[in-house]
Amino acid sequence: MMNIIFLARITFKGIIRERLFSVLVLVALFLFFVTPYLTALAPRQGIQVALDFVMSTVSFAGLMLAIFLGSNLINRDIDKKTLCSIITRPVSRLQYVLGRFLGIGTVLLFSTLLLVIFGLFSFYITVHFFNSQGESPNWFLFGINFFFNIEMLLILVAASFFISSISTSSFLPLMFTIGFYFTGESIAKVKALLESSKTIELNAILKMIVSAAYYIFPNLTLFDFKTSAAYNLKVPALDLLLIFFYGTVYTVILLILTINIFNKRDIA
Repeated sequence: MMNIIFLARITFKGIIRERLFSVLVLVALFLFFVTPYLTALAPRQGIQVALDFVMSTVSFAGLMLAIFLGSNLINRDIDKKTLCSIITRPVSRLQYVLGRFLGIGTVLLFSTLLLVIFGLFSFYITVHFFNSQGESPNWFLFGINFFFNIEMLLILVAASFFISSISTSSFLPLMFTIGFYFTGESIAKVKALLESSKTIELNAILKMIVSAAYYIFPNLTLFDFKTSAAYNLKVPALDLLLIFFYGTVYTVILLILTINIFNKRDIA
């Protein structure tokens, strides 16, 4: 366990020093300053517009970090021989994968909390100094949204680790992770559209592909509670528990597959 924590700590420190992290934080902070002016587009729902924009900005920044960091970390360690120097010490490949994964997860948590603080400050300025109107948001679901957003990002990181354990290219994990995200965001809608529409005629093979993709890829729309938080909608506690269990199981399965494949891979 100490090896995992040590790897997580050096991963966290290394990522915080990278230019990508700094640029994303600066871009997100800039967007927060734009928030008050967006409320002019819908003055009667200024509170909802401002809060939704804050949550979307934080989610976007986390998404970029998860995609680029997760898809690049393992192959970069292999290319720079960093991995060889790590596993020659009393550190197993299981500890390496879990340590790197925990490190990226800590970065995602830290960046999310940092941006949420600045986002709430921007929201406060928007509401109290620009006379924004609207219904009171659901602050409990506001926090729940970011909790499940981090869980969704961890699924993406686990998916990028999985493809990185197979691929020797740095480009393929990046493209796979991006495709994985868009598939997870749209596959449930595509399946529902095909099942409800009677005007679209599809062959049996295409229907099988869509159905298989629906069960293989995660339904990432389940982790999005921005609308519920902004418009004070109720979400059953059982649904939250089931979504958490669903995301946790999917992440664990991806990590188990990654570790099994990584143990058989020739690193030299």
